[in-house]
Amino acid sequence: MQDSVGTIRALSAKPGVTAIIVFDQLDDYLVQHRERFISRSGRVISSEKLRKSNRFWNELAGLVSEGSTHCVFVSRQDLQWGRGSLRLHDRDEDCNLNYAHNQPSERWSRSADTARS
Repeated sequence: MQDSVGTIRALSAKPGVTAIIVFDQLDDYLVQHRERFISRSGRVISSEKLRKSNRFWNELAGLVSEGSTHCVFVSRQDLQWGRGSLRLHDRDEDCNLNYAHNQPSERWSRSADTARS
């Protein structure tokens, strides 16, 4: 994964380029590496502790802090406990998109009807 950070750094160093990294199905990663996110006492570790113990997340946090990189984390709602550890910058915002319950909003339904016309 270290080569990934180098690639991201090189891309985002180009004038006018902002890297956007999408961590889709983050829940699989959290489950697979649960012991890295949960302390022995059973508490979710802080983002600071994660950055100190994991070079990849530390370097990625640096890119996010510089403003040259943005990240989008996608996970199931029941595994959102990992978000605290992955808060890479103070400006981080949570955005819950709850349309994954197969109940499209009226807006989405209207868009689909318009597209069919």
